Amino acid sequence: MCIGAGRICGITGAGSPILSVPVMVALGFPALPTIAASQRLHITLSSDGSLGNFQNDAIAFSVVWWLTALEMPGVAFVVWLAHKENSATLKIIVAVVCILVGSYILVKAQISDLLCTQ
Repeated sequence: MCIGAGRICGITGAGSPILSVPVMVALGFPALPTIAASQRLHITLSSDGSLGNFQNDAIAFSVVWWLTALEMPGVAFVVWLAHKENSATLKIIVAVVCILVGSYILVKAQISDLLCTQ
């Protein structure tokens, strides 16, 4: 199951935590260590990707600075929340976020499909 999630991430270009966290939580791994492990993996993979983008002059640094400034308070809040809540609540949060993001992607793809076929 985890190998399949890794292959799907590689084929689609999705970050590995997008699939690895829900799969690992579904397999019964504790939520907090699963999220922490996936972030370590994500940092490594995104660093490699960023290096390649940097070498190809494909990074808009004007966007990087303000995006990072906006994301850091969110990251700090979620780290605090993850250590405050119990494992069952974290599993629910992971599930709800997956459903919301998946629904958004599905609706966006359907709208895009409708616009392209007209």
